[in-house]
Amino acid sequence: MRQCVKVKKMEKGGPMKRRRFSKEFKAKVALEAIKGQRTAAELAQEFGVHVNQINLSKKQLIEAAPLAFGNGKDREAEQLILI
Repeated sequence: MRQCVKVKKMEKGGPMKRRRFSKEFKAKVALEAIKGQRTAAELAQEFGVHVNQINLSKKQLIEAAPLAFGNGKDREAEQLILI
Protein backbone atom coordinates (compact mmCIF):
# COMPACT_ATOMS: atom_id res chain seq x y z
CA MET A 1 0.00 0.00 0.00
CA ARG A 2 1.17 3.45 -0.77
CA GLN A 3 1.82 5.34 2.42
CA CYS A 4 1.30 9.09 2.25
CA VAL A 5 1.31 11.50 5.08
CA LYS A 6 -1.83 13.49 4.54
CA VAL A 7 -3.19 15.73 7.20
CA LYS A 8 -6.87 15.60 8.00
CA LYS A 9 -8.74 18.00 10.24
CA MET A 10 -10.44 16.49 13.22
CA GLU A 11 -13.72 17.86 14.49
CA LYS A 12 -12.17 18.53 17.88
CA GLY A 13 -8.57 19.59 18.11
CA GLY A 14 -5.81 19.86 15.55
CA PRO A 15 -4.77 17.89 12.50
CA MET A 16 -4.50 14.11 12.60
CA LYS A 17 -1.85 12.22 10.64
CA ARG A 18 -2.80 9.24 8.51
CA ARG A 19 -2.26 5.91 10.25
CA ARG A 20 0.59 3.73 9.02
CA PHE A 21 0.50 -0.05 9.10
CA SER A 22 3.51 -2.35 9.21
CA LYS A 23 4.13 -4.83 6.44
CA GLU A 24 3.63 -7.63 8.97
CA PHE A 25 0.19 -6.29 9.88
CA LYS A 26 -0.78 -5.95 6.21
CA ALA A 27 0.39 -9.52 5.52
CA LYS A 28 -1.61 -10.85 8.47
CA VAL A 29 -4.79 -9.11 7.30
CA ALA A 30 -4.24 -10.17 3.67
CA LEU A 31 -3.72 -13.81 4.69
CA GLU A 32 -6.96 -13.74 6.66
CA ALA A 33 -8.72 -12.32 3.60
CA ILE A 34 -7.26 -15.01 1.34
CA LYS A 35 -8.48 -17.74 3.71
CA GLY A 36 -12.01 -16.60 2.92
CA GLN A 37 -13.45 -17.65 6.28
CA ARG A 38 -14.75 -14.12 6.95
CA THR A 39 -15.87 -11.33 4.67
CA ALA A 40 -13.71 -8.30 3.99
CA ALA A 41 -16.25 -6.22 5.92
CA GLU A 42 -15.88 -8.46 8.97
CA LEU A 43 -12.09 -8.28 8.75
CA ALA A 44 -12.21 -4.50 8.32
CA GLN A 45 -14.20 -4.17 11.51
CA GLU A 46 -11.95 -6.57 13.42
CA PHE A 47 -8.66 -4.99 12.34
CA GLY A 48 -9.86 -1.38 12.18
CA VAL A 49 -9.06 -0.76 8.52
CA HIS A 50 -11.12 0.06 5.45
CA VAL A 51 -12.37 -2.74 3.18
CA ASN A 52 -10.47 -1.21 0.25
CA GLN A 53 -7.20 -1.52 2.20
CA ILE A 54 -7.89 -5.21 2.78
CA ASN A 55 -8.64 -5.85 -0.88
CA LEU A 56 -5.53 -3.96 -1.97
CA SER A 57 -3.29 -5.86 0.48
CA LYS A 58 -4.80 -9.16 -0.66
CA LYS A 59 -4.16 -8.29 -4.31
CA GLN A 60 -0.56 -7.27 -3.58
CA LEU A 61 0.11 -10.47 -1.63
CA ILE A 62 -1.26 -12.65 -4.42
CA GLU A 63 0.80 -10.79 -7.05
CA ALA A 64 3.99 -11.04 -4.95
CA ALA A 65 3.55 -14.72 -4.03
CA PRO A 66 5.46 -16.11 -7.06
CA LEU A 67 8.53 -14.10 -5.99
CA ALA A 68 8.68 -16.07 -2.74
CA PHE A 69 9.25 -19.25 -4.73
CA GLY A 70 11.80 -17.91 -7.21
CA ASN A 71 15.45 -18.86 -7.17
CA GLY A 72 18.15 -16.58 -5.77
CA LYS A 73 18.88 -14.86 -9.10
CA ASP A 74 15.24 -13.82 -9.45
CA ARG A 75 15.29 -12.31 -5.97
CA GLU A 76 18.48 -10.38 -6.72
CA ALA A 77 16.98 -9.02 -9.92
CA GLU A 78 13.79 -8.04 -8.10
CA GLN A 79 15.79 -6.22 -5.41
CA LEU A 80 17.60 -4.23 -8.10
CA ILE A 81 14.28 -3.26 -9.64
CA LEU A 82 12.89 -2.11 -6.29
CA ILE A 83 15.88 0.15 -5.59
